[in-house]
Amino acid sequence: MTKAQINPSRQELQSRAIKVSIYGSGLLFLIIAAVGVMTDSVTLLLDAATNSVIFAVALLTHFSVQKVHRPPDHRYNFGYTKYEPFTVVIQSS
Repeated sequence: MTKAQINPSRQELQSRAIKVSIYGSGLLFLIIAAVGVMTDSVTLLLDAATNSVIFAVALLTHFSVQKVHRPPDHRYNFGYTKYEPFTVVIQSS
């Protein structure tokens, strides 16, 4: 095992956590939607709709974290940290 595998960086830990969130919310959406359709339950279908929003927020967070951790370049001299407040505004609305 390499040292990077033993002590992952903060960025790697965030990326792993977001991926678990994406996969979990996606799987939960699919299960709830399938059961809701099979049982013709409006409550389960509405819960599936709620989980689809959670899934979309997890995807947005993944995109934001990838952008924030990019180094500064000629276009953004101070880095990409402006994506973080933008993501928070979208998530809160």
